[in-house]
Amino acid sequence: MAQRWLMFLMLVLATLVRAGGQHASVKSKYGQLVTSSTLTWKSVNTFDIKSNAVQLEDAVPSGTSGASKDSVVCRAEHHGTVVTGRTISGAYCAIGFVNKVYKKEKFDILVNEDKAAKLEWTPYGKFLAVPEGAVAGVDMNSNRDHLFIGRHLSNQGEYLSGAIQVPLSSYSFGSMVAFDDSGRVLEVSRGDVMVEVEPKRYELLLKEKTDTGSGLKPKVTRQDIVLAKSSLFRFDEGKDREARLQKVLSYDYEKSEYYGQIPGMIRALPATIKLSNGQIHSILWGLPEKSKQTETLMVGHALRHQTAVDVSVVGVLITEEHSYSADLTTVFPDGSRQHRHVSGVLQRRYLNNIRPEYSRVYRIKDSIIVSAKPDEFTSRATPVDEGYSTSWGPPQSQPQSPHFNSESQTSDGSRPKPRDLYGNSESQQAVVAPTSASSKLGDKTFLATNLLILSMTLFFTVVTVIKARNKNTQFK
Repeated sequence: MAQRWLMFLMLVLATLVRAGGQHASVKSKYGQLVTSSTLTWKSVNTFDIKSNAVQLEDAVPSGTSGASKDSVVCRAEHHGTVVTGRTISGAYCAIGFVNKVYKKEKFDILVNEDKAAKLEWTPYGKFLAVPEGAVAGVDMNSNRDHLFIGRHLSNQGEYLSGAIQVPLSSYSFGSMVAFDDSGRVLEVSRGDVMVEVEPKRYELLLKEKTDTGSGLKPKVTRQDIVLAKSSLFRFDEGKDREARLQKVLSYDYEKSEYYGQIPGMIRALPATIKLSNGQIHSILWGLPEKSKQTETLMVGHALRHQTAVDVSVVGVLITEEHSYSADLTTVFPDGSRQHRHVSGVLQRRYLNNIRPEYSRVYRIKDSIIVSAKPDEFTSRATPVDEGYSTSWGPPQSQPQSPHFNSESQTSDGSRPKPRDLYGNSESQQAVVAPTSASSKLGDKTFLATNLLILSMTLFFTVVTVIKARNKNTQFK
């Protein structure tokens, strides 16, 4: 069952790819094959052409004359090799292989969608390099020899369909074969090769937006983005119980315009866009046009002592998509021009409603971080989770741990007061009172001194009394 579903999906995918076609390849100035922005190979078959299920008005003419003057460029696979040729009888692809011409019922035709590509026939010789922009019959990821679309002018004055084959081992030289209406395959030394000319620039005359005329509203999306973040702190600065702290925050303001990518237009080519109001913009086509500048915003909040608040600058990123129509002029290096009508989608992105958003106010305290080196220390503010909140702080999300901000100041312009080594301001510094242990020690010393004085006084009194008694005894 799973295998059947897999085969069905592969069949659907192959059908979609076959219907949509694939981009053709051209030779770059470095010699490799690159994808063409304007030419595609479209898969068809004889039945579809005869039943008019496939229209050939955008198919590339083969450039031949005579009976095949109305034929278009085609390619088909023969014995595993892709060969280019031209349509015959209006419904088959004729290719020359070795010495014989074959008619194929399943093949690809080369399509120039909206006639966006400018194609030319450039002279080619056997000992000349294939020119830049030559249209290849094989894909850019092919590992086979390079094959380019060509034609040859016969001795009878008729252009014959041909192909130029350049081996991968050769840098630029190859061989050319052609075949006539009678089925003869000829190897020739000179002819013409089909070349896609790359335009020099684009000019767009933008008309009124189709959204306005049809009554449809443009697609608009909005998204909040954070442009800058910071915090405001107040320690012991100022005498007022409540003071407003302010700070200037900078952020990047960016807006862009993108006109999308239109089939058949080459990305990054210079383009001039003329708006309906007369304004002219110069851009690189297919790339967003961005402008970026730095702007500032003053933020502020009322704070009490030992409190802080986090602040974010938030803006609304608006994306608008408008469909438009325009007259496109393609300018080529030789000064020639091609005109066609195109349509696309213009995308604009810009910022709006830029505003500050504040967290709830929270308490902080000073802490000291002592470094291992002497005479080095730092001070920072540490939040204290005491559930502190005020009615004058807008309730927002729970703040993160902020760092000390030296740029914070009070509304009267005063700077934070200097602090000592332990983080105390002058108003917090006080005389250190004696401890209870030192008080007890002083009392004991005082008592011992008094006892010593009393003992000495008592000793001298006893000595005096003894001497007086001895004198009285001798007298008797």
